[in-house]
Amino acid sequence: MKRPIEHQEDLSIIKDLIGVEEDTIQKSYFPQLRQKIDELDRERTKYLSVFNNALNGILRITRSGDFYDYNPALALMLGITDGDRPYNFPRDFLNDPADFDTILQNCSGSGTITNYEVNLKKTDGMPVIISLNAHAISIDNLDIIEFFMNDITERIAASERLRQSQKMEAIGKLAGGIAHDFNNLITSITGAADMILAEEGIGGDVKDYCHLIINSSEIAADLTSKLLSFSRQKSSGKVVLPLGDVLDQSLTILERTLDKRVILIKRNTAENDLVLANKAELQNCLINMAINGSQAMPSGGNLILSLENCTLDREKILLLDPELTEGAYAVLRIKDFGQGISREHLPHIFEPFYTTKDEGKGTGLGLSTVYGIVKEHRGVILVESVIGIGTEFSIYLPLAPDSI
Repeated sequence: MKRPIEHQEDLSIIKDLIGVEEDTIQKSYFPQLRQKIDELDRERTKYLSVFNNALNGILRITRSGDFYDYNPALALMLGITDGDRPYNFPRDFLNDPADFDTILQNCSGSGTITNYEVNLKKTDGMPVIISLNAHAISIDNLDIIEFFMNDITERIAASERLRQSQKMEAIGKLAGGIAHDFNNLITSITGAADMILAEEGIGGDVKDYCHLIINSSEIAADLTSKLLSFSRQKSSGKVVLPLGDVLDQSLTILERTLDKRVILIKRNTAENDLVLANKAELQNCLINMAINGSQAMPSGGNLILSLENCTLDREKILLLDPELTEGAYAVLRIKDFGQGISREHLPHIFEPFYTTKDEGKGTGLGLSTVYGIVKEHRGVILVESVIGIGTEFSIYLPLAPDSI
């Protein structure tokens, strides 16, 4: 690499500036200048290596808010490619433009920001949550604010899933306790009605009332049974069975019961579908969710029921559910193309007695029963939904150990 001052015109400039002959410059000043330039080049190379290879995104702007530069990690984080249009950094990527003013104000005070969370959007519009740290530096005689950005979207999502799981566990314990106490009351009520019926000479009206009490108690007992299923306090006999058979038999039932405008589509790519399960309970899950899916499409449409295999490692588990364990799973999916579930309802749909249906059209125990059954099978149920696009439920069940 040629040093700039090795050119004859540069020597002439230096000679004119310091009044020293060219021979003296060559012998006395060049070695020192060359050494200093080499040192600066090495420092520049180190700096560029850190800047370009950093895992965190780095953004630099002037104190007035004008863009200076960014590193490849930030481009990857926000989905920026070389051919993209010029962006107004960072305003084009902020969900709330007021955040930028807050950041600048914080920097103008102490000159630093620590672990500040901000919501950004990628070039495709997808949200990303950033934790940023910033400090003030000087580059090219400019006052620069240098931001170090860390994508914490998945960490926040994993934390929320853990919180949701803990909340459901607490609700399950509460529901189980209430169901046990309620069962005791139902037993007393039913027993008293049976004793009255056993009495001789009671009138017809009394008998009718007793039968009404018993029938109502049976309905109440069914509700408590569902609550116990949700709380995982109701044991069930399990055997190793092929999940594909459960899917086929459920489809046979659904074909006879669903609106003919709902088109059932089966997809089965699972090479191993043996799970330790209660057949009737899993059928109940599939049929319940399929009926929900069909009701979300009042004018009909495709309802896809699929079965596949997957292997979960620690990284995937953090993205799905912290209660899962590493290993091989069978995954049942039920996907509709209906109305979708709003964001405000999604965190609550597995809670007992929570329903989005009109009054009188649901008890709010269908999905909570499914949730309890899946958890009792050491699995997990997840849901993804977009308003106007549809909803997909995914049930992860561990494969039977002897079948792997």
